[in-house]
Amino acid sequence: MSKPPIFRRIVREDIPEAPDWIEIVIYSLNQFYDTVRAALTRSLTFTENHDAQIFKFRIVAGASATDNTYRFAITMKKKVDGMLLAKVEQVENTYTPLTSVPWVDWHQESTEMVIDSIQGLTSAKSYDITLFLF
Repeated sequence: MSKPPIFRRIVREDIPEAPDWIEIVIYSLNQFYDTVRAALTRSLTFTENHDAQIFKFRIVAGASATDNTYRFAITMKKKVDGMLLAKVEQVENTYTPLTSVPWVDWHQESTEMVIDSIQGLTSAKSYDITLFLF
């Protein structure tokens, strides 16, 4: 994405030949531009500007993937279309590399997200999980 234009404001002196009512238009355009510029200069976030949710939790991995279950409230206004497993971080001092790609099996029950299983975790290890719902 390209950067917003360099100019910051339109002033009356930029268009001296315009009628007097142009000041009302200039004021509105400047307000709009200030808002758009603020948004496009790294101020947009998923959770504030989209119907999305980021949820973090800690889990101790069970012997099988179906032992790795969790439930949490959904704060989104619409039904969840998808979930991304954004981060899996082992929190113990003795790090054990994951041997397979982790993934989440889930379903939605009304306003609650139900994690049915998390595949790919090492049994008895603690993990911080970050999910991105959209």
